[in-house]
Amino acid sequence: MTVARQKLLTPDFAALLLIAYVSFAQYHVLQAVLPVLVISQGGDVTIAGVVVAVHSLPSILFRPPFGWLIDRVGIGIVLLVAGGLLAVSGFAYFLPGIGLLLLARFAHGTAWSGFSAAGHSALVALSPPYRRAEAAGFYNLMAGMAQSTMPAAAFALIGISGFFGGLALSAACGVVASIFVVVLVRRALGLKRPARHSGGLPAASRPLRQRVGEVLMEPAALRPLAIEIAYSAIQPLFLAFAPVYALANGLSLELMPIYFLAYGATLIAARLILGSHSDRRSRLMLIRSGVVLSLTALASPVLWPGFGGLILGGMLFAVATTLVSPTTMALTMDLAPSGRMGSAMATYTLGFPLATGGSAAIWGAIIQQAGYPAPFLVGAGLHLALLAVLVTAGPRLLRSVGSPPGGATAA
Repeated sequence: MTVARQKLLTPDFAALLLIAYVSFAQYHVLQAVLPVLVISQGGDVTIAGVVVAVHSLPSILFRPPFGWLIDRVGIGIVLLVAGGLLAVSGFAYFLPGIGLLLLARFAHGTAWSGFSAAGHSALVALSPPYRRAEAAGFYNLMAGMAQSTMPAAAFALIGISGFFGGLALSAACGVVASIFVVVLVRRALGLKRPARHSGGLPAASRPLRQRVGEVLMEPAALRPLAIEIAYSAIQPLFLAFAPVYALANGLSLELMPIYFLAYGATLIAARLILGSHSDRRSRLMLIRSGVVLSLTALASPVLWPGFGGLILGGMLFAVATTLVSPTTMALTMDLAPSGRMGSAMATYTLGFPLATGGSAAIWGAIIQQAGYPAPFLVGAGLHLALLAVLVTAGPRLLRSVGSPPGGATAA
């Protein structure tokens, strides 16, 4: 059946995209600047890694409770608190000493856990049900654009004014995010508490295990979460370890800006071209297509060693990502039970940090012990297994929402 298209790019949705961009900009500036900042303060590479990684602990641990809180006090309140914390924690990085940097990272990770849960919940509230995958694609694009542009801007400022310039850019991003959060909450989200949905039973009447489980996760989001983890596990091969591949193959690191610009440009172009079609095809077909494309991306550096194979693989992976990640996010929205959207989005957004953080150490060990092309072959094995599951059990995994509301079938 045909569904009338509803407007997506409203002023409120545009404000949310701006908030996402500057928040991810703050995140990626710090990811790039902190290792060299720690080393400049007398730390070594191991300590620099610890400082960067501390952010992940509260970001993962506190995200589900923030999702539970969203379902009880509302998106607006949690987003305001998280936006304020992002702004304050940005200035904490100016404090001297590695010990205080660790505290700043923990505070920023806490703020990020609330922002991620509330930002994705706001995405659901501000996007039409029949354009969820397209909306998720635009939201994810903000992270890709920030990753492609802001580290370069930070190091340009460091070249002019030292580390103060890079940290000032990070703090400014946090302030801008918090200002537009206030605007968005006042315009669209409000501070009204959401209606409570507890299956007809008051909280005190439900088993303790069920009440604790509601805080920790939303079971309906576990299927798209698992798909996202299996898919995103190979992402470090095309981003974090791309320079390592270049060195292993005798390539100049001066080629890396070309590589990352090509990756970012492909990500943006694919999102703009494919975005309007995302909700006109079944969720399952899009995810399967993305995994097939990711297998081609993994094969490229194996069959064509060198910079040509790497850049082709990176560009193919960028296109695959525009097919898979927004679709799994939209699938989470489809599956979330009434009154549990905040918890569902908080559970789902654990996928990327769990996948990339956990797999990075594994890929590093494989590269250290076996060299190339071993990691690409292992990644291909993982995605072949994922594709086999999607082919044999895909309709069961997606159940009655194998297609977007009113859209195509799952098969």
